[in-house]
Amino acid sequence: WYTGSSGWDYRLVVESILGIQIQANTMVINPRIPDHWSGFKAQYRYMQTNFQIIVTRVESNAQPSIYLDDVLLDSFVVPLVNDSKLHVINVCWPRGMIL
Repeated sequence: WYTGSSGWDYRLVVESILGIQIQANTMVINPRIPDHWSGFKAQYRYMQTNFQIIVTRVESNAQPSIYLDDVLLDSFVVPLVNDSKLHVINVCWPRGMIL
């Protein structure tokens, strides 16, 4: 049961708390981290391509935003491409915000 338990633990932390979900060739980011966290960093590898995810807490009156390689995205859905390059995802997430 240990193998199955570790899989569920991974899903709990990555999907439910950090809010990182992979859906086909996209990544959806919706953090549900505690308000006292200042943010987090994570790495995700998609085929031969690495994605660095940086989530930073901002004040509760700020607008949430997400950037892929310094380009503002329209939604919190990040396209995953396999180009063997490093891509950086920066997320500014207000305290208490849940999509």
